[in-house]
Amino acid sequence: MQKTTAMLAVAAVVILAIAGAGAILLTGGDESEKRYIGTITDGAGREVVVPDSLDRGIVTFGSNDPLRFLSYFNVDDKVIEVDKGDVTDPRNGRAYSYAYDYGSLPFHSDNTIANEDVERVGRLNPSLIVVQNGLYSSAKSNVDALAARTCVVVLHSIPTPIWNSDYVLGDEFAAQLDMLGKVLGKEKRAEDLLNGVNGVMKDIRNDIGGKTASDKVYVAGVTWQGSNSLNATFPTYAPLLLVDGVNAYAGSTTTREILTVEQVAQTEKTVVVIDPSSSDKILGNTGSQGVMRHIFGLNSDSDAGNDVRIYTVPPIVWDSTNYDCVFAAAYYLEHLIYGIGDTNSVNADINNLFRLFYGDAGGSVLNDMSVFFEGKSGANGVDLPLMHEVRIVQDGDEFTFVRV
Repeated sequence: MQKTTAMLAVAAVVILAIAGAGAILLTGGDESEKRYIGTITDGAGREVVVPDSLDRGIVTFGSNDPLRFLSYFNVDDKVIEVDKGDVTDPRNGRAYSYAYDYGSLPFHSDNTIANEDVERVGRLNPSLIVVQNGLYSSAKSNVDALAARTCVVVLHSIPTPIWNSDYVLGDEFAAQLDMLGKVLGKEKRAEDLLNGVNGVMKDIRNDIGGKTASDKVYVAGVTWQGSNSLNATFPTYAPLLLVDGVNAYAGSTTTREILTVEQVAQTEKTVVVIDPSSSDKILGNTGSQGVMRHIFGLNSDSDAGNDVRIYTVPPIVWDSTNYDCVFAAAYYLEHLIYGIGDTNSVNADINNLFRLFYGDAGGSVLNDMSVFFEGKSGANGVDLPLMHEVRIVQDGDEFTFVRV
């Protein structure tokens, strides 16, 4: 079953978001847009005058959300300098780096604004500088120094999950889209994104309506503050929350819990999902090997396959949350948990999702991400193809994964 509501929402939006009182609308920027001229309140509570053009380009500071959100607005051709990680380590879970190639751009250090950056970027004189929220407190004087020369906007801090109790995008995310739509001269794009993402969530919630999950899902391998071994689990794993799945570890509401192997063994589970971005924490890792020994023992007694089924899921964190991949993983989980759709329809839903976020450039993201993670896991000595069932096998004194 392929969902169409969300994607139709993108095409159906025809109302241009009208700016606040006293603002002037005039032609400029994209041919289909009218630039907003006036001020916005950014994520640090600053009143910022919107630039009248982006002709001198955009610089981003911070590896969490600046380039990620700019990519949603398809302004890759305007970006002229980014954080180091977006150039030297661009893949992993960051879907935007598959849609747009930022690998040849000049860069500065990650998650900081050094004094030399102020001088150099000031001389560069970009039209716009987009700053990660946390940098305003840690580098406020340098942010202010840059703001004295050109337009600087500080992003909002986005809480997780990004939806409210009605499964509609939260105020911070909606404010982010609205603010950037004005600053970038793409208010219609902001409106399309807001409606499109809310449509995706509505589709997912409609899919699972009236269904009850019986599987207990153990979540492992999510890259959060670095890659993690399999004895690290994630009680608030957003894709599972979105589909009303049952988290096998219910002892906490923290982001991550490091368990002993004994605690993992005592956790009732029927499904294990693994984020392949942590494939470097499998071989030679005591925690992962202990968990794999335990699950191997459970499954080796079955002649019919895995009693505890194991799947790889789209990575949802790499330098902050990959919001698009949260929904991609949710599409896959609703298939695994409730039997919704088949492999082809899930892939189609995810491809359409990435097109929502990146336009035509999103069409190859899933395929390119799959190729990357197959190569990454293979280089780490394990077989963790994206969105695939795997099993545990013993290789000498160690355990590894192979695809089913």
